[in-house]
Amino acid sequence: MELRSDAIKRGLARAPHRSLLKADGLTDEELDRPLVAVVSAQNEVIPGHLHLQQIADAVKAGVRMAGGTPLQVNTIGVCDGIAMNHEGMHYSLTSREVIADSVECAVQGHQFDAMVLIPSCDKIVPGMLIAAARLDIPTMLVSGGPMLAGRGRNGSQTDLNSLFDAVGQVTAGTMTEEECHWLEGTACPTCGSCSGMYTANSMNCLTEVLGMGLKGNGTIPAVYSERIKLAKQAGMAVMDMYRKNIRPRDIMTADAFENALTADMALGCSTNSMLHLPAIANECGIDKDEYERAESGEHDISVSMLQQIARHYNIALDALMFGEEPKMSTYFLTRAGKGISVERTKAYKYQSLAAGFKDRKADPFIVTVEPNDRPMHYNTHAGQEFNLVIEGTLLLSIGGKELTLTPGDSIYFNSSLPHGMKALDGKTVRFLAIIL
Repeated sequence: MELRSDAIKRGLARAPHRSLLKADGLTDEELDRPLVAVVSAQNEVIPGHLHLQQIADAVKAGVRMAGGTPLQVNTIGVCDGIAMNHEGMHYSLTSREVIADSVECAVQGHQFDAMVLIPSCDKIVPGMLIAAARLDIPTMLVSGGPMLAGRGRNGSQTDLNSLFDAVGQVTAGTMTEEECHWLEGTACPTCGSCSGMYTANSMNCLTEVLGMGLKGNGTIPAVYSERIKLAKQAGMAVMDMYRKNIRPRDIMTADAFENALTADMALGCSTNSMLHLPAIANECGIDKDEYERAESGEHDISVSMLQQIARHYNIALDALMFGEEPKMSTYFLTRAGKGISVERTKAYKYQSLAAGFKDRKADPFIVTVEPNDRPMHYNTHAGQEFNLVIEGTLLLSIGGKELTLTPGDSIYFNSSLPHGMKALDGKTVRFLAIIL
């Protein structure tokens, strides 16, 4: 199999190149394998990056287990928290482009076959994703993970934001300097990206939704052993992607960015994501108008996608859709026409029939579909779904087969198959949907 890295290691003319690589301690056997760039932003300034060498070592172990030869390169990082409120803040966003350029230089200059990106905080995550889209070679990202929350003297959780609040309280005379100093030493108790949905944790969660990070990339704490296991799995995963020739632009599609925007809104991510997602999309060749339609909500946001996000992060679907957690455990009554509703687009509405019942096993909705001329939008989600038409004529496509349902007709189907719907005859359709 021809390798991209053959450009630096195959043939008589590359004897000088091989000599330099062998000076690194590489054997002929290692040179015969795909060369994988392990790109780390490890440094001793950013707490989220303090431990990244451990992550890099685990990634390299995973790559070797899967038959590749890992070689580590490093890039810079700027901590927003430390750079804030002085001249250094002018260098934070700028660092994103420097990071993207430096990754491109290292990978293109040495013609790596694949790469694993190891960021953790602030502009490093989007900078590396921009580079991934630009280079478009098999790529996996694994972050350093979030730090654990601190504990206040009263047992409450604290984080970096607690310090910003504390500074204001001392200034206002409602907190002593001694209390602030104690908080200063306890609010950030471990390595990892600052606990809270700031830029770092936001972008690491969105990386997972985009498909560029494995499950748990955004949420496994930095100090957990599961983070080391995840890094090994990322190293093995990139080798699988290499063999299947799966590249970042195959993964980061327009639909993937729509999913990321949905998760962004659902999780309440940092507003900085609105700087970074469009920049990454641009490098992926996503049309600006197409991205803006997704960002504005003109593209349909499926309840099934919200359900996947809710299950993944172990939060109630209602909290994402309606902004509050369910509280009832005995029964929950919904009077006719009184279900909590959400209008996702002008042509598509959901009315929840069980919004207040906690730990439920199914999600029933009354769905209203208005007629339109747009192409059918397809969804997939784990589990099963039941639909009963109440009003109008519904065209339902499941796994490539089209079915027409009229009032009284019902269908139960495997919702992991691509499915979509349209209202026929220019009339509104209402149906009962139960997602299980």
